[in-house]
Order: sequence, then structure tokens, then C-alpha cells
Amino acid sequence: MEYRKYQDLTANLLEMQANYASYLLAAKQKEIAQCAQEDKKFLIVDRSDANLRSNLKVAKKVSKKGSGQTVASSNKSIFSWPVCQDSFWISSFFGPRRMGRFVKMHTGIDLAALKGTPVKAAAGGKIIKACYEPGYGNNIVIEHNRKYKTRYAHLDDILVEQGQIVRREQKIGTVGDTGFVQAEGTIASHLHFEVYTFNKQVNPILYLPRR
Repeated sequence: MEYRKYQDLTANLLEMQANYASYLLAAKQKEIAQCAQEDKKFLIVDRSDANLRSNLKVAKKVSKKGSGQTVASSNKSIFSWPVCQDSFWISSFFGPRRMGRFVKMHTGIDLAALKGTPVKAAAGGKIIKACYEPGYGNNIVIEHNRKYKTRYAHLDDILVEQGQIVRREQKIGTVGDTGFVQAEGTIASHLHFEVYTFNKQVNPILYLPRR
């Protein structure tokens, strides 16, 4: 019964995430200006190891004809997922998020994953920050060009240095729980991922491949 309860909960969460992603993409295509102001509900969930192990979504695989290899399905996007798609689930979206009596802007998306899970560069670029910061904990910021930057926060290990040039999908750190992390009932590991356009934080979902 307990397993079935978590299984049903996972299915519901994944359906909500898929619907939300589809909604955002449709809003972008129609250039609905008021999209960002709409009242949305965002997930803050139990990120305990036991819960993560039972709720991880297996990424869809497609076969390369004649190669005998399998690769994760994707589409043309500016960035790649910073964590392998079979190793995380989205536990909190971009946008306003209630914290007790207050509503605070959540400036990225949270990818709940087990501590030590590899974190990869979403695209090639230059490391402009690789250090501990209050709130973000161990975090890395990559400058990809004059327009785009990405941030990877709450890391356990930082595997790059400021000034270093990295390539797309190069391992730059590991998932952790450093800095200020919040979950309902449990404080545990996840990657907080942010995308910046011209130094303004934007919704990462719009720049990542469909899952």
C-alpha cells in the first residue's frame, strides 16, 4: 500500500510538471505578456533519499538505427539538462513560492537528486564564479556569451575553478544540500538551476529540452 501511494503520487507530480511545461511553451509562442503575473502553484516536496529513490523518473530512450546505442530523447534547445534525466525530478518550479506567511520569488528550478549525483554544464562557456555564497551554498556561474549565464547552486563538490573554460555537458560538480535549502518535512539534496538573459533571471524550462 505504501509503495502504491508513492507510485500514484509520483505519477500525479510528473503529470503536473508536463502540463506546466506545455502551458509555458504555449504561452511563449503566443507571447502572452501576463503569463509571468499569473498565480501558479509550485511544488515543494520531500527530497529524502528514500523518497527520491522511489520517485525518480526513468528518461525515455531512443535507439540510434544501426549503432546499437541508446541516447536520451531531446529537441533543439539552447541548454542541456544539467543533471542526467534518469537521475532527478523537478521538485520546485520558477515563480512565486509560498514560504510560511510570505510569498517569495523562486528564481530557478529545483532538480531533486541524490547527493553526489554529477552536475554538468548546460552549455559551453567560462566559469565566472565557483565558490560558497550565503543562500546558494557551493555554487557555480557560467558565462556562455554576452546574453546568457547559468547558475548551479547547493552543490556538494565544486570541480572547476574561476576562469576555467568548460564544454557542454562537462562535469562541473555534484548535487548537495549546502546553503539554504527548503523542503516540506525534509531538508535534503537538490540542484537549484538558474538561467540569466542579460543578467535577468528567467524561467529555465523555456530554454531546456522537453523531457
